[in-house]
Amino acid sequence: ADVAAELLGLLAPPGAPLATATSPSGATTRYVASAPPVGLEIPAPIRVVVLVDGDTRSAAELFAGAIRHQGGVVAGRRTFGKGSAQELRPLKSLPGYATRATAAAVLDAAGNSLDGVGVAPDVLAGVDETPVEALLLAKGAYFDFASYFERRHPDLADGDVEAALQRDGAAAWRAFSATWRPPDVDDALLLEASSYPPAARAAAAKAALYELKREVAKTTASARALDAVRARHAA
Repeated sequence: ADVAAELLGLLAPPGAPLATATSPSGATTRYVASAPPVGLEIPAPIRVVVLVDGDTRSAAELFAGAIRHQGGVVAGRRTFGKGSAQELRPLKSLPGYATRATAAAVLDAAGNSLDGVGVAPDVLAGVDETPVEALLLAKGAYFDFASYFERRHPDLADGDVEAALQRDGAAAWRAFSATWRPPDVDDALLLEASSYPPAARAAAAKAALYELKREVAKTTASARALDAVRARHAA
């Protein structure tokens, strides 16, 4: 929150509210915009737009709420919704170890809790992702597809990329997605079933992998997949 308060000070008057944290004992800490360093002041008036999505959380979504409180605009998708602060507490019985515990409830600049609700955007932007699409992005599938498309079209000139994507993008994605699998999928699936006997773990992992492959195979060539190919040829 301290860093968010410093950032807010670049875009809002010193003392503008950011958040209020209240500990279980009732102690309250207010976070406000600090004065910007000399030379970094941004002249007013200015209209600020903050881009957010479902991964915007904690101090970042408090910052977005504070910008709105000062008349700015929040654009994108609803934020994560984390309305608490945590701290590490060393374990006396286990030197070198600690537990992470909730230390305070946090309200935004307007005095509202974001816990579980997040910050709703003023302007809706972006697209919803399915869990499978999020997995494809997180595990580098689109990068892998660009490499696959390059192998499928080894002599493709940069100027011919759009025509090739129009002609073969969808078919290439279907062929790629039918065989693609996350690089760490076996370890991840086995870990999820780690409390079961080995034979049960192996069977569960096999069934989960089969279902994952079916879900991936049902996806279509998204803009991200095609953009990955374009980026490869633009480099």
